Amino acid sequence: KLAVRGVVRPPFIARADMASLTLSDLGRIGLPLFAGAPMALRPAEVPPNEGGGYSGGSSSSRAPVPAAVLARAPEAAGKGGRWSTLRRRPAKRACFRWPLLLLVLLAPAVIRSQVWFLCFAGCSVFRGKPAPAAVAAPAAGRGAGMAGSACALGTPLIDIGANLLDPMFRGEYRGKPRHQVDLPAVMQRAAAAGVGQIMVTAGSLEEAREALALCRSAPRDGSWPELVCTVGVHPTRCGEFEAWAEGPDAYLAALLAAGQEGADGPCVAVGEFGLDYDRLQFCSKDVQLKFFERQLVELAAPLGLPLFLHCRTGEAAQDLASILEKHVARLPERPGAVHSFDGSLEDAMRFVKLGFCIGINGCSLRTQENLEVVKQLPGESIVIETDAPWCGIKATHAGHKFVRSAWDEVKKPEKWEDGKCVNGRCEPCHLRQVLEVVAGCRGEDVEALAAQTTANARRIFFRGQS
Repeated sequence: KLAVRGVVRPPFIARADMASLTLSDLGRIGLPLFAGAPMALRPAEVPPNEGGGYSGGSSSSRAPVPAAVLARAPEAAGKGGRWSTLRRRPAKRACFRWPLLLLVLLAPAVIRSQVWFLCFAGCSVFRGKPAPAAVAAPAAGRGAGMAGSACALGTPLIDIGANLLDPMFRGEYRGKPRHQVDLPAVMQRAAAAGVGQIMVTAGSLEEAREALALCRSAPRDGSWPELVCTVGVHPTRCGEFEAWAEGPDAYLAALLAAGQEGADGPCVAVGEFGLDYDRLQFCSKDVQLKFFERQLVELAAPLGLPLFLHCRTGEAAQDLASILEKHVARLPERPGAVHSFDGSLEDAMRFVKLGFCIGINGCSLRTQENLEVVKQLPGESIVIETDAPWCGIKATHAGHKFVRSAWDEVKKPEKWEDGKCVNGRCEPCHLRQVLEVVAGCRGEDVEALAAQTTANARRIFFRGQS
């Protein structure tokens, strides 16, 4: 008996006749009928007969082909070949076996080496879509490790705030050495990414002196961006005033001396100082308020330099603005910038009315509310920064969808490689990403915004530059 799964019964064969047909019989019928469309039936599709063989394998066990069937076969074959092929239902399970096996084999590689991203890029190419910038081949002349169009700008960018004195740029993470000092490589990446100037922020007297020394020793052959710096004490470290062996007055006098020493050179601002009510465990609110006002009156006013302000929480913004309004007559002609701003539009506009610019970095672009604030800021009041090695733009941030440039990186500091960034450590080269997010959320051209923010930074912090 013939039992072929998925074979469609031709109309010229009666149901009763199908039960008596064998493979050989089917071949006899189909030679003229199925010519030009070979059909191979697997042995598994034909049940064994009583003798242990297959029903089409022995002529002695074969039943005769009904005469009516043989008579109708040539007639059906000449009617246009509707039944010129035997159709089988597709083996549904088989078509899923090899992709499943492939997925199991490649799963570890997908997780470890992000093969998924490369596959996505390849699929995009085959579909006619551009591949993501992160896997684009670096163009000639770009910095090592660059994987985007971060050098396409014609305007040099200015990073108004980077903590280049942080131990991470010496290869130390949480007090443990992980790799060699790579600040020169970090600076070269920044220069290759189009960053022309960086303001090195200081948060204490010791850092102010170190920042001045770093700026003076930096190469001036174009391999590094131009380095300038600030002089001041961070709000969370204001306890140093009272802990100073010679007292707060002596500490302030030493700060003033450092500022005067660099006023005609690399020192371009007073800071980073202000109020931080988010980390009162490091310094109490009263101490912060006391020494912010003293730095404003006894350091910033005598130096006549713009202010580089730190402000964290809405309450701190209110107190900071009130103190600035109280001493508005003492503010320099170019007041300065409130850096790393992540507050409300009302707080931002209060600072803008006093003449301050608003510093935007990754921490300013984390939520959709942040993006709405940035979208409504006046263009002439926006400056950009990285606050490296902190405040990088992460994949979880609302602004990340606007990022177009990227750099090769290692996942962990101990896996450090020359020419690559370290995942989680923000660098000045990432200033381009900040620019892209600000431009994206505001619906502006990247090149035009670069020119605007650079002009704003030069107007505030770089005397004699237009």
